[in-house]
Amino acid sequence: MIIVLILILFSGLAVFKGWVKSDSIGLKKTQTNDLQTPAPSPTPAAAVKNDLAALEKYCMEEVLKLPGVPFTYKSKDGPTRSGPMPWLYQYIPDDVKESEKVSCTLAYRFDGRTAYSSVGASYPGEIKEFDRAVLDFVIANIDSSWTRVSKVDESTLIYKRENKNFGTQDFVDVFDGGLVIYIKFDTYL
Repeated sequence: MIIVLILILFSGLAVFKGWVKSDSIGLKKTQTNDLQTPAPSPTPAAAVKNDLAALEKYCMEEVLKLPGVPFTYKSKDGPTRSGPMPWLYQYIPDDVKESEKVSCTLAYRFDGRTAYSSVGASYPGEIKEFDRAVLDFVIANIDSSWTRVSKVDESTLIYKRENKNFGTQDFVDVFDGGLVIYIKFDTYL
């Protein structure tokens, strides 16, 4: 009988070790297996913060989600890695390192006569009308997560958003490069 009582006591202690006191809720069962619980996967922001390759991948994927152009073009180059345009530096804090800034570009090369006429403008005289048609198309087709920051001039447009999932500040700038329209996605941490 003493042996049975000792066995009951030891089994009770073994069961009790699997329970812990949790705040004011009472007793709560803990996991008692020997397998190591995997660490939670890092948040996207943590994954991108110290990984330039992840930031570049993010940039390359996001530029492809941007609206295209409303005209007939000869070729579409990109996405290619590039740097921010000078007009964007006013929106990027001075303490952001160059290694924390990434820009990706799509370049739409076109024949002036064909492209201009496809949006109802005359080549070469109606460059402002052509640029306005391009910018109006982007404005009408960019998703609502973007906020228009400014129109630098008749041929350049800038949008901004904060991506809290990745911890980035993102920009879109669209501009005319002379028989090339550039659509850029710029990001920094």
